Amino acid sequence: MSTPDRAAPPPPGHPSSGHADAAARGAHRAAGPAPIPAWARSPLRRPASALVVLLACLAPCTARAADGIPDSPRLGRPATAADIAAWNLSIYPDGTGLPEGDGTAAQGKELFAQRCAACHGQEGIGGTADELAGGTSPLDSEHPDKNIGMYWPYATTLFDFIRRAMPMDKPESLSNDEIYALTAYLLHRNGIIGEGETMDARTLPQVKMPNRHGFIWIDAKGQPQPHASP
Repeated sequence: MSTPDRAAPPPPGHPSSGHADAAARGAHRAAGPAPIPAWARSPLRRPASALVVLLACLAPCTARAADGIPDSPRLGRPATAADIAAWNLSIYPDGTGLPEGDGTAAQGKELFAQRCAACHGQEGIGGTADELAGGTSPLDSEHPDKNIGMYWPYATTLFDFIRRAMPMDKPESLSNDEIYALTAYLLHRNGIIGEGETMDARTLPQVKMPNRHGFIWIDAKGQPQPHASP
């Protein structure tokens, strides 16, 4: 029984040979680059035409501006004076921004037990949140106490923080008198003011905190000015 002969390789120039592929590639290069498809010849892809389209899109905006209508998405409504006043809660070290009202430590003690002790502990000590009083370790010790009396430089910051953030489950729910009373109570618990002293927009900025000069004041040019704070 005879075995079929193996097929001989195709001769040069045969369509199945590599020579034919090389010849075809050479012919393609000689013919130049491939023609640009119709979609690529669209006028919208030309720089000048794109500029015309952009100007056409901006034309309605220009017309609205000429009519006195602001060029905006027209979402929401303009903020009223009441809106702005509700957001403008910042209190400055010199007392700027403090509202009317007053309170004493004696008034704030009962309020603290009702609204604050659940997190901060009785008399501001021993709760799950930060301790607010009772610190004994100075800031330059290995484990410093950063409570109100040993760390905070301004008494007005206490009013600011309570008003905008406390109590945690219902911020901005306290009246001005309640905030002044709580501020006075915490200052008293840290031994800074007496129990009967009244805190208001005039007296609170005058309170001298123990760490008032413990921070370096930075002016608008970024230059440190030690003890130049208000």
